[in-house]
Amino acid sequence: PETVETIGNDAFSGCIDLKYVTINGEVSLGSGVFSGCQKLVLIDFNKNPKSILDDALSLNSASPCSYRSPTEITDKEYAGISALKYIEPSKKIIRFEPTGQVPDTAEGLTFIALDTDQKITLPDGAKKYGYDLKILNGNQTLNLEEFTVGEVDLKLTLEYSYTLFTVEFKVDDKVYDKQELPFDSVIVPPEKDPTKEEDAQYIYTFKEWEGYTSELKVEKDIVFNAVFDTELQEYTIKFVADGKEISSKVMKYGETIVPPEDPKKVSEDGIDYRFNGWSGYTSGMTVTGDTTFLAI
Repeated sequence: PETVETIGNDAFSGCIDLKYVTINGEVSLGSGVFSGCQKLVLIDFNKNPKSILDDALSLNSASPCSYRSPTEITDKEYAGISALKYIEPSKKIIRFEPTGQVPDTAEGLTFIALDTDQKITLPDGAKKYGYDLKILNGNQTLNLEEFTVGEVDLKLTLEYSYTLFTVEFKVDDKVYDKQELPFDSVIVPPEKDPTKEEDAQYIYTFKEWEGYTSELKVEKDIVFNAVFDTELQEYTIKFVADGKEISSKVMKYGETIVPPEDPKKVSEDGIDYRFNGWSGYTSGMTVTGDTTFLAI
């Protein structure tokens, strides 16, 4: 409050999470007021301080600290003031408060100082691939391209969430399983392996999801296609003469059919029989299914 005239020795010493301080009155700062305030980035004086003891602003801060005051504090007023960056009183302070699934690049975001009617440009690190960002002024969502700084300071909430990506597992271009997963989460394949109906040529056994490895994390929309081991179908090929099976063999799909020796038939009742081929058979034909060839 403005009635405060003195901030005593070590008043905020060791407040390691203190980032912003606003001092409304015309105060005297005691020794070591902000000593050890490692995260302090802004001291906002609404009135210039009456006096500042030598080590009052020895922050041991990991980040550079700034101050805003009606007029710039001189070295005579405080010898160590050059360690702090001065912000003119006409500048508006735009504070950033990251929340949610904050990316590592945004953890150190603090504030920027801008002129009235100036557009806000987010600092480096505010945006990162894999993270969606919503900017809020209170409960109002802001579109920075259409927003300019007004007459007052602002505190903007940077609300982060992981980007959702689509992960699909397909069998012959048909979706077998579909997942919406947040960025950097582990992809888990469907619990049940897919099956594929056998055809005339092959029997199919599921082998793997192409491109998938254990503990793989999602970084973009991705499709995994099922890979199947194949085994050639087997068929029975028969050659029959006068109702008697001459040859029967189990063969794989695509193998070349080789007929047995020409069968012979004994003449009877003055009739001579001469073999004229196998019905349906042509030289070089291959196995496509169970087939019986009859002698002609």
